[in-house]
Amino acid sequence: MLAFTLLVAAAAIQTAAELGRATERYEPANRTFDITVQITHPPYRTRSNFFAEDATGAIELNTFPGEWTKIRAGDVYRLKGITQALSNRIGIVHADCDQAEFLRHEPAPNPRMVSANDFLSGRCLFQRVTLDGIMRNVLMDEIDPNYVYFILECGDERVFAVLATNEDVGTLSGRFLNAHVTMTGCCTRDADSRAYCDYFLNLCSTH
Repeated sequence: MLAFTLLVAAAAIQTAAELGRATERYEPANRTFDITVQITHPPYRTRSNFFAEDATGAIELNTFPGEWTKIRAGDVYRLKGITQALSNRIGIVHADCDQAEFLRHEPAPNPRMVSANDFLSGRCLFQRVTLDGIMRNVLMDEIDPNYVYFILECGDERVFAVLATNEDVGTLSGRFLNAHVTMTGCCTRDADSRAYCDYFLNLCSTH
């Protein structure tokens, strides 16, 4: 008598919250997803991370498959793809999109004002938030000059933030250094350990 093993593929992930759990460090990769979400932070370039949310939570995704320059915060998309383990970053799992269907545009969600303690606890992961404090340093990314890091002093805590920009560090330092600023962006993990912190702010705006 022959024994047969029935292999049942895991159902596609259908919510941002479930996809967020599937991209935790060391989670098994190759999970498919099919989610309908609102964009909160569009991508900066073709292979760039971006952020979205639905009623269950928020998520960071990679590699928008289409005309990324047309994406606006507030756009609602149906996104399909698969979680991928990165060979050059041990334990890091990304949600890579391979299909995107634009559904409609809605007003972008308002950011939530948070404290540095809340931000650094990880409770804001992938969410669109606002912090304010004193700008203490402006640094060019040592690997990619299209990115600039900011160090924001919020009381007794310091928060790292990153901005995709073509402006030079000198210009940004002259504008922001030692000034009281308000920053809005999405909380992300420091996958490369270059910000020397667990979480940093992927900036949408600084003023």
